[in-house]
Amino acid sequence: MGSLRSHIARSSALLRRLWRKLTGDWAPYVEAPLSEAEVLKVMQQASVPSFGFYLMLSLATAIASFGMLANSAPAIIGAMIIAPLLAPIMSLAFGIVNFDRRLISRSFLSVATGVLLVVAFAYATTHAFGLRIAGSEILSRTSPTLLDLGIAVAAGAAAAFSYTRQSITSSIAGVAIAVALVPPLTVSGIGLALGRGASADAGLSMTELGL
Repeated sequence: MGSLRSHIARSSALLRRLWRKLTGDWAPYVEAPLSEAEVLKVMQQASVPSFGFYLMLSLATAIASFGMLANSAPAIIGAMIIAPLLAPIMSLAFGIVNFDRRLISRSFLSVATGVLLVVAFAYATTHAFGLRIAGSEILSRTSPTLLDLGIAVAAGAAAAFSYTRQSITSSIAGVAIAVALVPPLTVSGIGLALGRGASADAGLSMTELGL
């Protein structure tokens, strides 16, 4: 029994020396999460319906509206990146989990007014340009499926985790693209403006061919 223990100890020491020789001083890095107080501070800042929030949301809506009407995917992706609507949604979820009424009410106000702003801006932009064509970028966002729900759940989990780790806060931009909140809201405003008089791009092409 003693010889077996000594053999295991020698083998373990040999493996440790080999590991140190191969990796140097490297060791797995496990980052400690932010404290609840630090996360609460970030969520409180994210929930404020500030001028900057509405300005960036308006610009994101303008880019998304122009991109939808021009059927330009790069422009729509740009709108996803700069849209700040994800922040108050995360603070709303945080407030609900912690039963923080003040945070919930302020976050809900930011989300609700932000949604109304996006739909109204897209509606006005569509009327101003007078285009009556629904391209593929618009049509692709009119039929959500369970796959979209799965994407939303996974993106929400990624956003929640990234808010608690300083080293991966840059992942928020990727989450914003995955969730893509502004383009569907923009399509809602465009749909209200176009109504039944809209033509799909495929139908327009067939008309031009005389069919």
